[in-house]
Amino acid sequence: MSTRRTWALAGLAGASLASGAWLGIKGLPDADSADALNAQKTKPNPNAATQSPEKTLFQLSFDQVDGGTLLLKSFQGKPILLNFWATWCPPCIAELPLIERFYVENRPKNWQVVGLAVDQLAAVQQFFKKMPLSFPNGLAGLAGIELSRSLGNVAGGLPYTVVLAADGSVAKRHIGALTPAHLASFAAMTG
Repeated sequence: MSTRRTWALAGLAGASLASGAWLGIKGLPDADSADALNAQKTKPNPNAATQSPEKTLFQLSFDQVDGGTLLLKSFQGKPILLNFWATWCPPCIAELPLIERFYVENRPKNWQVVGLAVDQLAAVQQFFKKMPLSFPNGLAGLAGIELSRSLGNVAGGLPYTVVLAADGSVAKRHIGALTPAHLASFAAMTG
């Protein structure tokens, strides 16, 4: 029975990757390459091999639903709650109103919130019609899973949240849905 499940999961993963490539999701990074985090628009940085994943993160940019570009370097210098989510992930959807409230309440205290959707443009556009979010969101596509892994999400599961201190270092990591208690502990941190 477990062999069947393994083959079924492998088949699903393969189909997901194939459909992602067919739909034009931008380059899935090679986890062994020096620019593994550079899955989006930015050009490879020759110093990337000597930089930590957190520092390389700020060199990335992502398309946004409105057609704009989300430049992560514009978020440097303040604490950041970085959330990886997807429209097909029920725990992700359940936590988004809490993250929205955290953003609204803590933005005056210099906190920033950035969402990275591990999803396709059309799905996120449809979702935002039902649940608009005021915090910035980028489209990470399937490459977002590799990016989250480089930031400590070994299992590659969603939702995944990383809290970065003002200096860019990882202060907290959380796999699974956030609760009000998690968010309160983040808000109590100093940048």
